[in-house]
Amino acid sequence: MQRLAKTITLFGLVALSGCTINVYMPQPIYAVLPSPAVPMTRPFGPGPVMPPPMPETNGSSPAPVITGVTGFNPNLDQPIVISGHGFGAQAPFSGDTPYLMISDVSRGWNAGSNRGEWTPNVVTVNVTSWTDDQIVISGFPSGYGQQGWIFGVGDTVDIQVWNPQTGAGPSQFRLVLGQRP
Repeated sequence: MQRLAKTITLFGLVALSGCTINVYMPQPIYAVLPSPAVPMTRPFGPGPVMPPPMPETNGSSPAPVITGVTGFNPNLDQPIVISGHGFGAQAPFSGDTPYLMISDVSRGWNAGSNRGEWTPNVVTVNVTSWTDDQIVISGFPSGYGQQGWIFGVGDTVDIQVWNPQTGAGPSQFRLVLGQRP
């Protein structure tokens, strides 16, 4: 394991500062974030990488915190794992929820929620597991690929999570999709 002190780009997917990279081939590559983890909102281009503003909260409940996202690529059926804490719990579902929103900022559309500026939403998510520290998405079963609603290499994608029990949130994580070698 190598300890990095500078900003890195992991296959064009995420920029992190002060993280540890574990490489297990041919398995996916995972980044272990420092504590407290702060996702970067400006992963590419000149200038400093700045942390996002503190997450909003609903009432006195602490907002969820997303510490990492693995497996995200420009495919219809893909395992995406959102890691962190304070997500609450929800039964598996296929469709939309007011507690999860995946936005392709580059193309102007949302998946999984009718929140946000690009409504109504047609692209749904298939959530196979939702626990307090992990959400697993297996793909986008409806609407993906229609009317240009796809993820592409270089697209900026925001993932937002609210806690279903408390309504606290959102926590936001931004990544830029890149090609895998």
